[in-house]
Amino acid sequence: MSTASDGDVELARAAREGDAEALARLSERLACVPGLVRSMHGRLGRPLHEDEVEEVVQETLTVLWSKLAQFDGRSALETWVYGFCGTQLIKSLERKRRRSKVVYGHEADRSAVAPGADLARIEFEWVHAALDRLDPPADDVVRLKHFEELTFDEIGERLAISPNTAKTHYYRALERLRTTLAPLWRVEQEKNR
Repeated sequence: MSTASDGDVELARAAREGDAEALARLSERLACVPGLVRSMHGRLGRPLHEDEVEEVVQETLTVLWSKLAQFDGRSALETWVYGFCGTQLIKSLERKRRRSKVVYGHEADRSAVAPGADLARIEFEWVHAALDRLDPPADDVVRLKHFEELTFDEIGERLAISPNTAKTHYYRALERLRTTLAPLWRVEQEKNR
């Protein structure tokens, strides 16, 4: 029984062998990479600069080409590509995090006093970037609940919504924040093992 991914395996094989038509078709199929990387980057709160995102796209395409022989058709080509996009994005974020830890001169002396402060600053930035990606009034509800420590009744009064509506926005926002931030925290936990 032939599947759509069987055609993808044949396409990958022909492209590796230098078939011009297969290379053109593969190029068309891999045109999804910039969009996938940008979409994932957006879900993470856009922590990278545009040139860094472009670098992730190029790195992903390079890795895909080098690993093309390993594509076995257990999934569609785009599904296989999606995994590489996520991996390269996380690697780029990790490199950026490591680079941000390099300090010189008086900065180095100050950073020795507060171990873990850099991680707290990065997590603070992640949380605020993720909050900025929430739709109103959910972003305001979370900020009022956690930063001003208001009750749902007080939040409702301040935003001119019912307390139950405030609760609904709050719990939905927390779920979105968990989804957005979980991959970043997983990277940190694995690094600290």
